[in-house]
Amino acid sequence: MFRAGFLLVFFLNSIFAAKYVIVEDGVLVLNKDNFQEVIKDNEFVLVEFYAPWCSPCKALQPEYAKAAKQLEKKKSTIKLGKVDVTVEEELTEQLNVTGFPTLKLFISGSSIDYSGIKSADNIVLWLEKKTGPPAKDLGSIEAAEDFIEEYKIVVIGFFSDQSTNNENAKNFLKVASGSDKIRFGISGDKDVRDEFEVADNSIVLFKKFGNRNVVYNGAADEDSLKKFIKSNTLPLLADVNDEASDIIFSGEFKTILFIFLSKDNQNEYDAISKAARSIAKPFKGKVIFARVDAEREENQRIMDFFKIEKNSVPTARLIDLNEGLPYKPESNDLTAKNIKKFVQDFLDGKLKPYKEPVKVS
Repeated sequence: MFRAGFLLVFFLNSIFAAKYVIVEDGVLVLNKDNFQEVIKDNEFVLVEFYAPWCSPCKALQPEYAKAAKQLEKKKSTIKLGKVDVTVEEELTEQLNVTGFPTLKLFISGSSIDYSGIKSADNIVLWLEKKTGPPAKDLGSIEAAEDFIEEYKIVVIGFFSDQSTNNENAKNFLKVASGSDKIRFGISGDKDVRDEFEVADNSIVLFKKFGNRNVVYNGAADEDSLKKFIKSNTLPLLADVNDEASDIIFSGEFKTILFIFLSKDNQNEYDAISKAARSIAKPFKGKVIFARVDAEREENQRIMDFFKIEKNSVPTARLIDLNEGLPYKPESNDLTAKNIKKFVQDFLDGKLKPYKEPVKVS
């Protein structure tokens, strides 16, 4: 009798152990026993495959936990999980995971890889884009205001007619569907239009820097709208260490001019920054102007990439991400005239790269 009871308890424990999931910092700890059950029971699960010894994995850990907390605060149904590949070798092999960290989003059992910037905000934004409608319905003034406040950049279409008969609305939703980096909203409510003082069929980009509200006045086609969004998501001169950094390195922009300055020389820093801004506007949508403070430790990696020493600042480098080719100006005298000539000569195909193509990651 005792033996039968013991076996029954052991049997039941083995069943429930398979379904038992430990939660660490809001993240589900997955293994070969509970993985399939979690994927089956949840429509959306983002899974991180990591190795404890992996430095990028360690760097991701706090951001991943922060993303989990953001989703929990939003009462999202999206779950975040993690798999230690050094322990779960069989599971890792089954899912063809070869690099670390790897993030896979499982939607009703099928998976897609995450390839964006590994920060909490970008992970959450990407998840919301992949699991929700292309544009969030904003049915009230409060909903629209909250939406604008929540994100660094949003694009809102104000359409009373959101049917496929409205070419503007149709193309707006197509662009929204194809963008993983920016949140889109849509509103057909007249009170919302009146509150923001926009006409029906308007599209407005809202951002937390520079010219904060930019109204789209272009054609209704997708390419024109994409170009408008691309050229207005950054200030004329963006700092690589501020909230615009994620956009600079998002992969959306293929040509970047890095201007290396030192805040230790504030007068020079301000003068060259002013010069760069003064000539940047005509290049919007073609070249990103990015300012790098050489005194910040976080920027050392960029300086190492271009082999720039602090004693060579101020200087500039332009890189073509399509070909991985870097360019440098003839002189480090970064006046408005010289910066403009450097960028224009590149666009006109007059410059030659100063070293072999490099891999940009």
